[in-house]
Amino acid sequence: MIATSVLPRPTRRAGRCLTPFLASLCLAGFSGCSSSKIGEIEGRVLLDGEPAKQMQVMYRRIGGGGDGLGVTGPDGRYVLYHGRGKRDFPVGEYTVAIAPLEAEGGERSKLRLPKTITDPEQSTLKKTVNAGSNVIDLEISSK
Repeated sequence: MIATSVLPRPTRRAGRCLTPFLASLCLAGFSGCSSSKIGEIEGRVLLDGEPAKQMQVMYRRIGGGGDGLGVTGPDGRYVLYHGRGKRDFPVGEYTVAIAPLEAEGGERSKLRLPKTITDPEQSTLKKTVNAGSNVIDLEISSK
């Protein structure tokens, strides 16, 4: 066994010089890999063929690690977010649930949709999120 105090100085100095270089290579490699496994999600919800306004759209990643929420506007369009306005979602399969928002004043919506659409635990809507931008239009029926 060689004591570190016996090692010549150039060896220790070389290690100190290589450490920042190796760290930068690792960071560059990881940042490249992670961006290829991230997707952004937006789209449009149609209810009985018409734009569905004031609907809550929730994506739940199958296997965990990526829940997102969006709200449809007057044209039925939504953008999915998580956390504090983040739009990056892991690629993979998601269960999608869509439910009407409460009306102003806390009144419940008169629209009744089946739990296979509104409940994230029972929803039969499945969508795949790929790397990059994903435009995922959703068509549902009130019947």
